[in-house]
Amino acid sequence: MGHSGSNLGHRPLLLLLPLAALAGVAVWQLLRPLGMPDPPAPEGWLDAALHVKSGWQAGDVVRIEPTWLTAGRVYFGDVDGGPRTPFRVLDLHAPVDLPFLYGFQRLWLVAAVDRQGKRDGLPEELFEAVEQTAFPGLTVTLFQVRQGLVRWRMPANASRAAGGARSEIREVAGGPRQCLLVRPEGDGKEVVLRFGPLDVEGQLLVRAGNTVEAARSKDGGTVRVEVSVDGAPAGEVEIERSSYRFDAVTHSLAGAGPHELAIRLTTADERKREVCLDGFVLAPEAVR
Repeated sequence: MGHSGSNLGHRPLLLLLPLAALAGVAVWQLLRPLGMPDPPAPEGWLDAALHVKSGWQAGDVVRIEPTWLTAGRVYFGDVDGGPRTPFRVLDLHAPVDLPFLYGFQRLWLVAAVDRQGKRDGLPEELFEAVEQTAFPGLTVTLFQVRQGLVRWRMPANASRAAGGARSEIREVAGGPRQCLLVRPEGDGKEVVLRFGPLDVEGQLLVRAGNTVEAARSKDGGTVRVEVSVDGAPAGEVEIERSSYRFDAVTHSLAGAGPHELAIRLTTADERKREVCLDGFVLAPEAVR
């Protein structure tokens, strides 16, 4: 699910870079604790972005630490996803979302201020540091992500799902995710997604939440998401209209299967809702 390319040659975006950097510095000066290093200057961000661009490969992802240091975001990739195909996925999840990162081959960690040279939340046995480069005010570390941690991924199997769901990258719970988008109908009608057979063993993780657009909307109501495995209930979550949470159901798949996964979504409200689903079966060493 890597995306290649760059926006550094696009004049309109280049005109926004100094403004974004100045705004980020102004907020930083107001909020930073005493004694913390200064944020990078625009030149530092640009040097780091050009370094990442020069080594970029399909299957890569960029993460900025700390994620709230917004001045650097415009240099590295698409933030909001949407119906178009982003040229690059920028990881902004806080705290770090390991299942999301497992789907990539390499991770570029761009770290500034008090995070320089650190690997917050990245297990050494799963993320191997292969290169670290220092720039003014920040460090860029390239990690090789261990492969085989994800034994099954829901959006990759969207063609097997009923209910009119489709796979898109959308912003959910603070960052872009590869979502299986579902719009539940009102009046208690069920939307049922079925997956299977799953010929895998491991930890099943099913997550559900509103897209940012849905959470901001004044329309809609609570959506109930019920997960069952092999015909037996595995858990459920309720997604409130204005919630930005991304809640999970976990279930151990014992034996290699085949297993049948069913997800039922219902809402009593007639107004349209938009739910992002993602799911994984993780290898034992990937479960944290």
